[in-house]
Amino acid sequence: MEKKNRLFLLLFLFLPITLGPYSANNIWAADESKPIQIKILQPDEWPVVTTLGRLVLEKHGEKEWLVLHAKDAKTYIIKGGFVEKLRSLLLDLGKDNLVTVTGKQDGSYDISCHNIYKFDAKGNKIIDTQCIRCYNLGITQIIEAKKSDEKMPPPKRDIGEEKKVMMNALSGLQKEGLVQILTKEGTISSINLRSPIKTIEITYQDKDNQLRKEVLLLSPNTRIAKKNIADDKEPMYLSVNSLQSGQRITAVYSRDERKSEALFITITKE
Repeated sequence: MEKKNRLFLLLFLFLPITLGPYSANNIWAADESKPIQIKILQPDEWPVVTTLGRLVLEKHGEKEWLVLHAKDAKTYIIKGGFVEKLRSLLLDLGKDNLVTVTGKQDGSYDISCHNIYKFDAKGNKIIDTQCIRCYNLGITQIIEAKKSDEKMPPPKRDIGEEKKVMMNALSGLQKEGLVQILTKEGTISSINLRSPIKTIEITYQDKDNQLRKEVLLLSPNTRIAKKNIADDKEPMYLSVNSLQSGQRITAVYSRDERKSEALFITITKE
């Protein structure tokens, strides 16, 4: 129980985290002897974006962001000379505001991470770390602003960043010898979703090319995603019901003396 509490304690340290700013021009090369040639876009080359969404004010540390949650599930931080005008429209229209704007996007963004704490049916605390990529958008035109209760989709989450935040916290436990963090690529050979304790069994090849099996516990903290290799789009979160026998997966999991618990499962092939 003490080890479990220490795991939760480290995860609590994430709240809140704002990372950034990042830029499309920030590129790190694994081999510094081979510099990467990139073209830095000039302001007149920045893509023009026209989008519909809802304005909200968000507190991030000492800063207050005017944010647009767009209908395409992207999140934009409003920049430029129209900030005060849009802030005024938000105050006038309230939380049911709906605006259509045009702006230029230079590729830079901030990443905002925070934890949502929930409880499952047994009263166990569940920690859901959510990271949102917020693109900077310099507004050039306000096309329309009105009052509407039209629903906006949940903001698109940055799965890669969430994984890094989780792994950074778990690395401390690994250094203390409390858990091992392992990664396996294999095939789901069996799955059990009907019992209260949900598990999958994966078959993989070890370093000697011998077939091995590993049973992983699926908990409310397990993240499941599918990588669309064809178009290399950002993977989307899925439910446990998306897991099926025969799928190729990459599983990142923690192992202690009692269990192996799946942290991230990425479906790579149906």
